[in-house]
Amino acid sequence: MREMIVSSGTGHSITVSDEAPDFRAHEGSMHVDKLAGNVYVMQPDGWLHITGATIGPQGLKGDKGDKGDIGLTGKGDKGDKGDRGDQGLPGPFGKGDKGDKGDPGPRGLQGLKGESGYSGHTLYNQSTSPQSGFETHTYLIGSLFKLPVEQLQPGTRYRVRVAATKSAAGLMKPIFQVRYGRYGNKNDPPVLEMKLPAQTAMADKGLFDVEVVFRTIGENATIFGVVQVQHDHNTVGFCTGAANKSAFASSGPFDASGVGGISLSINAGEDSIWTVEQVTATLENLRG
Repeated sequence: MREMIVSSGTGHSITVSDEAPDFRAHEGSMHVDKLAGNVYVMQPDGWLHITGATIGPQGLKGDKGDKGDIGLTGKGDKGDKGDRGDQGLPGPFGKGDKGDKGDPGPRGLQGLKGESGYSGHTLYNQSTSPQSGFETHTYLIGSLFKLPVEQLQPGTRYRVRVAATKSAAGLMKPIFQVRYGRYGNKNDPPVLEMKLPAQTAMADKGLFDVEVVFRTIGENATIFGVVQVQHDHNTVGFCTGAANKSAFASSGPFDASGVGGISLSINAGEDSIWTVEQVTATLENLRG
């Protein structure tokens, strides 16, 4: 460490120390230790250490200087809004008038006509157990409809399908009768009768399809009906001749203007034993 006496009369000394105080500073910075009377000043070659210094009181803060005057150049007043300019002349391209409606285009080709469907609605009936007998006219269970008279129309259809078996007995012609009246059973009078060819003494089984169409309605109603049989044996059993036989007939006028029922009865002959296994029936094309 190097030491240099600044004034021999005061006992103050200036020490240039290789050991820096324990803080960082930049050149010209000063650190004062009031208790020890030490002053440190940062120099280019290290700290300048002044010992035995007396720290006087802090001088008074000087007065704040007066604020200068505002310059003469001020902001001018806002000018008045200018008058609205005159409307310009219309441009040379005005909107044209609406054009006339064009002629209609050519008519498209007509579509194909669909197949004729059933109009109105359909009622259903059926049997739920076998029925035997038919030696005389016997009402066929499952064939009855109570007719909604206001819904009848020309073209209303009554259909019955009968699945039956026969024993070896029976030689007479089976008779199918369509009945119409207020009872809704075999007590109603027959309005249409159809006969198939005679049976033979052979057991058989077959299907009988009955279809009836109302041609007119009201007090002078008329119907047309057909019955067809398909059976297992070709020329014997339910009928002679070919396996499939049919019969059809037209009714005379009858009163269908009141509440009534339509049904089917079968007379297989007094020496016959038939068992009807199932009956399904529909009343179709009723007025909505």
